[in-house]
Amino acid sequence: MKRALQLATFPLVMAASVLVAAAMLARGASPLLVIVTVPPAAGAIIIALEWVIPFRREWLRDHGDFRTDCVHIVLSAWAVESLPLVVNGALVAAAAAVAGGLGRAPWPVEWPVGVQVALALVVSELFHYAIHRALHRFGPLWRLHAVHHSSTRLYWLNATRVHPLEGLFHIATGATALVIVGVPADVLTIHTVFLAVARVFQHANLDLRLGPLNWLFSTPEVHRFHHSTVRAEVEANYGTALLVWDWVFGTRRATPAGGAPAQIGGPTMPPGWWAQVSAPFRRTAG
Repeated sequence: MKRALQLATFPLVMAASVLVAAAMLARGASPLLVIVTVPPAAGAIIIALEWVIPFRREWLRDHGDFRTDCVHIVLSAWAVESLPLVVNGALVAAAAAVAGGLGRAPWPVEWPVGVQVALALVVSELFHYAIHRALHRFGPLWRLHAVHHSSTRLYWLNATRVHPLEGLFHIATGATALVIVGVPADVLTIHTVFLAVARVFQHANLDLRLGPLNWLFSTPEVHRFHHSTVRAEVEANYGTALLVWDWVFGTRRATPAGGAPAQIGGPTMPPGWWAQVSAPFRRTAG
């Protein structure tokens, strides 16, 4: 049973999330309803499985971070990620202007939805990759990103332990670019669901064995090395869901199957959400 879960959990949950989202949209569900129901349902499965096949049993224990991470998910993730809904009108107007200038929308809307979703992921991942790499390379940006790397364990809530300004950077690039080039709402919705579930998986405390999938996707087996305290391991595998652009730009690093870095963590952060959010402006992080 454990071996089956190690092999099948990631592909089955990811595939089910995409198929359920597509089915709901086909039946007339609103994109908002899909986004607020499918990722949380998949997340609940991932959380439950952390207690069934944990990678590190000690990571199941509260390290004094759970309360703060709960605030992060509300104020650093959900609040920030709701902003595109507020500016959606302006983005749609921009898309119309682009389409008008070109005589048609630049996005291949005639392609099958699945192919469009795959293309949307590759396009948005380029922006996320560039931002993530910049967050590591430039001191002022690293001070923001250090909040994410400060956790000394990996579990599902790490996905949303981010500085709000970092979240804004990602939204202002990848998501905006997709809207402006005319990506249809159903494609954007499935793309959003895929990324949301992939982010939870990426940081989950799960003992998975995904073999060849580790070469394409930023799975827990790959991403836990990105949270190492060893610089050579941290400065690689920047992809959020996919590792396509890591391959292109030479930052894809092989990791041992089922292995883990000697130590997880980054710059020490004070406890409390506000203390962590204000820390980059009060002192040099790492």
